[in-house]
Amino acid sequence: MLLFVTGLAPALAAELTGRISGAKLQARATEDPEVVRYELRFDLKMQNASRETLLLPARARVADEQNRLSLQWVQMKNGRGSWETVWDGLRVWVEGTRFPPCEETLKPGRKRAWRDQKLELIFLKRQLPVEGSRPLLRMGLWMGCEAEGRVRSEVVRVEEFAWPQ
Repeated sequence: MLLFVTGLAPALAAELTGRISGAKLQARATEDPEVVRYELRFDLKMQNASRETLLLPARARVADEQNRLSLQWVQMKNGRGSWETVWDGLRVWVEGTRFPPCEETLKPGRKRAWRDQKLELIFLKRQLPVEGSRPLLRMGLWMGCEAEGRVRSEVVRVEEFAWPQ
């Protein structure tokens, strides 16, 4: 059995908003010369913008084999000032994939911070910014946890931030 989570249109109203700070990029090897892969490390501050209490995975770092946070979509601001989607993800988990338990709640209007998060970013070389420029990015982060035998999920709409140096 496979569980599919597809990209969500960034225009949807966000129940969870987020801000990234301390972003750092580290290049990673790829086998395809037209593909560039990075590891993005960052601190994430979230706020519940909904009217309901949301379930979240535990704040403490979870085991590497558990999926708590993954990339949903990425947009980059182009030279004309409009946003272009450069990555709209499809996530597939096979049966037996483990998700951390939903051990925290986030009440309406409340904030939560997670330090030292990491994600993999993959771009085609032609999508990268001109060397030396620092375009603005924004993204959606899929966050999942398990409660009562079901995977619960939220998408954090991250505010724009400059391409990390």
